[in-house]
Amino acid sequence: MARNDEAEILAQEIQAARLGHVVVEQALAIGELQLANQFRWIVGQLQLAQRKERTPAERKRLRQAISKRTKELSEVVKEKHIQHHLAFSCIDQHDECVRKKKRQKKSPYLCFLALFICLAHSTTALLAAIARATGGHLPEIF
Repeated sequence: MARNDEAEILAQEIQAARLGHVVVEQALAIGELQLANQFRWIVGQLQLAQRKERTPAERKRLRQAISKRTKELSEVVKEKHIQHHLAFSCIDQHDECVRKKKRQKKSPYLCFLALFICLAHSTTALLAAIARATGGHLPEIF
């Protein structure tokens, strides 16, 4: 993989991990343990993937696991959006990104990072809606 691709991946992994931490805190604050645990697992793997001493083969395995769990998480988040009558477009954006990367014969990993970032943003709005519906509120984390 080109050095500039690795730099972009690292920047996206850092952003995704930061946003994921926010979602974990917010989900825990309103008792959404399933979402918190799923985001927490992916954030942990993102942090492992960022370590420089990883071999390319180790990074590839981590990235495949992150991609798989992110796709699974997207289905959970989509279902919760449907339950709360909220719009959700992350999967459509992800699918288009993957098609584009395949045409370019490039790894779709950046698409999965973009999906995770989209999920983090949309889940923040989802958690706010859940908190309002249950009479609670989200803590100010930003």
